[in-house]
Amino acid sequence: MAKDKINITLENITEWLCSTGYLFPRTQIELSRLNKLYPEVERDTKDEQVDPFEILDNSRERKPLNLQVSKDLKEDYSDLRMAARKSEELPEHIIEKMKKKHKNNGGDKSEN
Repeated sequence: MAKDKINITLENITEWLCSTGYLFPRTQIELSRLNKLYPEVERDTKDEQVDPFEILDNSRERKPLNLQVSKDLKEDYSDLRMAARKSEELPEHIIEKMKKKHKNNGGDKSEN
């Protein structure tokens, strides 16, 4: 068990938040603590590439996302839907419940 206890109080909570990265560091001590916690942080963009005015004015060029949805969505899930029915170890009450739902076109919604 740790012998040193670190007490966070109302007087030093802001210093802790700044030192751990939840707020911007205000002093050199807070900055050095932050750098000690996260030494491997690398930027993948250069400061010249980011224009905050374009972001604020909503005038920056956006790249469209390419989201492809399968046209055969029902076919993709057909094996999953039949998985429970193919099992030979289903309890009898489950089989009866499935038969009842199919007989009633979906069954009673309030029934569990």
